[in-house]
Amino acid sequence: NQQSNAVIDFLRLLWIGLWCSEPYYQHQNLFERRYQTFKRTVNRLMDRTNSPPEAWYLCILYVGYIFNRVSDPTLDHRQPHFVATGDIADISPILQFSWMEPVYYKLHTYQFPSSSDEALGYWVGVAEHVGHQMTYRIWNRTTNKIVDRSSIRSAVDTSLHNHRAEDSIQSIRGRAESVL
Repeated sequence: NQQSNAVIDFLRLLWIGLWCSEPYYQHQNLFERRYQTFKRTVNRLMDRTNSPPEAWYLCILYVGYIFNRVSDPTLDHRQPHFVATGDIADISPILQFSWMEPVYYKLHTYQFPSSSDEALGYWVGVAEHVGHQMTYRIWNRTTNKIVDRSSIRSAVDTSLHNHRAEDSIQSIRGRAESVL
């Protein structure tokens, strides 16, 4: 039980009441229900997009980003971000792409004319603390690295494919398979 004077002073500072639920009765803790919804959403998103298991943390960040920006009936249909900060959060970044959508992103260095200035990656969320509001997190599956880019475009439209970027990925996969 956290009832030390330091904890009580901290809770008073933040205007938080001290309350404990009865052991083994999770339904008394209102956060447990929200957390259950959050976990279910993450699992469904990963299942329905065939996300690799190593992307679980990125998926948690993405779902948390969305949950903080959509209205919540328990908060009088206000955004949790608004309730916490007083600022209305823009939802435009989450409307542009979907989780694990293949995208082309701009490379900062490339060998002209032998390679493309774009690479193929997967959209895994919004880079909140990098660049402007429309800067995204891209997962490069071949290097297993996350890059933050604002200059990206969808790779879903087959008429706009970058064949040189895809050929370079195929050649990397071919070299990796020949080594194995």
